[in-house]
Amino acid sequence: MTNPEPVDPEPVAEVRTRPVGRHPLVLAATALLVLCAAAAVWFGVAWLRAGTDDALDVARARDDAVRAGEQAVITFHTMDYRDVDANLDRWVAASTGDMLAQLERGRASGKSVIEQSKRVSTATVYSTAVIDLNDTTGTATIISAVHQKITEEGAEAPVDKYLRVQAALQRGEAGWKLSGLTYIAPTPAG
Repeated sequence: MTNPEPVDPEPVAEVRTRPVGRHPLVLAATALLVLCAAAAVWFGVAWLRAGTDDALDVARARDDAVRAGEQAVITFHTMDYRDVDANLDRWVAASTGDMLAQLERGRASGKSVIEQSKRVSTATVYSTAVIDLNDTTGTATIISAVHQKITEEGAEAPVDKYLRVQAALQRGEAGWKLSGLTYIAPTPAG
């Protein structure tokens, strides 16, 4: 028997293939997709919760009370003896309850006193804090730091007053209105 000579097989070209799903770009894209989906779910749930959050309603009520309360405090510390009726109308529009009733009862006598005083006053609120808020009953109490500038006819210079005011507010159909106003005595330093 003769041994046939061994035949060299033809070289086969090697084909290298990567396993499916192991490509770095595919992995990165998949990871990014998963992160985006998780973020969308997270923010979607947070948005739904925020829309039904009671704390958000209370925060809105607080902000509305501060805005209306500051404006009412400014209104009640601003007066011009040359246009008393318009100023008193603003006081009436900014008040409610017993305070409104007192203003209406004392309007004529108050007008006379203001006209005789020959004073013009303007007010600025420096800061306000809500110290009590009941969103259910629609009541709030604020304290404000107020600067009032009073100019009297014939005076050399205006007088500056710095006040701390506590204001009671009541919410009605027309929004928050002043139902009481109290002055807080200054505390001595030291």
